[in-house]
Amino acid sequence: MELSAQAIEHEAAGAPSRLIARPRRALVVLLALALVIYAIPLGERSLWNQDEARQALLARDTLRYGLRLPVKVRDEAYLNKPPLYFWSVALVSWPGGRVSEHTAAIPSVAAALAALTAASAIAQLLSGPVAGLVALVVVGTSPGFYLHSHALLPDMALTAWLTWVLYFLLAAVRDETPTRTHLIGLYGCIAGAMWIKGLPPLLVVPAGAAA
Repeated sequence: MELSAQAIEHEAAGAPSRLIARPRRALVVLLALALVIYAIPLGERSLWNQDEARQALLARDTLRYGLRLPVKVRDEAYLNKPPLYFWSVALVSWPGGRVSEHTAAIPSVAAALAALTAASAIAQLLSGPVAGLVALVVVGTSPGFYLHSHALLPDMALTAWLTWVLYFLLAAVRDETPTRTHLIGLYGCIAGAMWIKGLPPLLVVPAGAAA
C-alpha cells in the first residue's frame, strides 16, 4: 500500500513535466481551461456604461435589418467605429433571434482566447515552448485582461488582431525573406483591426517598415 501511494505521488509530480514536454497538448489544455473560466460569468453581469449599451443597440439593429453601411441606430448613421465588432455580436445572437446578456459577450471571450494564443505564439517564437506556456498563463490571469474579456466593447477584439499583427511581424523579421503567409497574416490582421477601430491600426505599418 505504501509503495502504491509513493507511485501515485511520483506520477502526480511528473504530470506537469510531461505536459510541458508536449507543448501543443499543454497549450490546448490551458486554452480549454481558460474557455471554461471565462465562460462562467457569461450572462451574469449587466452593461456597465453607455458604450456597452450602444454596442448592444447596434448589434440589435444589425440583427433586425441585416448588414448595412453606413450602420444606423435609431435611424441615425453611426460613424464613430467600423461595424465588425457589433456585426460579430449580431452573428452569435442570430440563432436565438435577439441580443441577450448571454450572447453579447461571446465575441469578447473568443477574442480573449485568440489574444492568449497569439501571446503564447509570440513568446514561443522568441524564447521557446515553455515561455509560450508561461506567457499564456501570465496574460490569462491578469485582472484587467480577464475583466475586458467579458465587456461588450471592441477593445478585446482589437487586442487580439494587434497581437497577431505583432506575431506575424516578428516572424517575418526573424526570417531573411518574409513568406507569403507572413505578409497575408500581417496585412490581414491589420485589416481586421481597422474594421474594429478605424485608421489607428495603420500606425503599425511604419513601425513594421522601421523594423
